[in-house]
Amino acid sequence: MSRLNHIIFDLAGLDPMGGKEVFGIVKEHVKKGGAAILLDHVDEFRQECDQYVEIAPII
Repeated sequence: MSRLNHIIFDLAGLDPMGGKEVFGIVKEHVKKGGAAILLDHVDEFRQECDQYVEIAPII
């Protein structure tokens, strides 16, 4: 993350504690002027995001 200030990440395959740890690291990156997009299917971090976009599958 030191080379880029914009990242896209997901938390697939991480346990809840690992997800919180990665989200915390990315959140600190954003505080320093970066930007991040989280691709996730749960609402756990929804309240901590500046913006939230929900994408629903077309059936």
